[in-house]
Amino acid sequence: MEMNVAAAFTQEDQLMRATEALKEQGVLSLQADAYQGQAEAQLTSQWPPDAGTEPAPAAASYVLHVYVEKSRYRQAEDTLLKYGGQLLQP
Repeated sequence: MEMNVAAAFTQEDQLMRATEALKEQGVLSLQADAYQGQAEAQLTSQWPPDAGTEPAPAAASYVLHVYVEKSRYRQAEDTLLKYGGQLLQP
């Protein structure tokens, strides 16, 4: 079973380090989106697609979407946090 998790990053180097670490862990898929000067509502309206999400941090300029096997979900969350990501709630 696949699960997804998303995190907001304020710095590109943090995003890149998290991406490399997640690749080494064997995640199924990664997608990074960059946002510059867009409103918080636009940031959160795209991920996840359903309503009821918490807004991304105002300073976030990158969002990393990670698709992972259920057994590796917690590891992916920990990795995102380790590299400075702020988890976005589904």
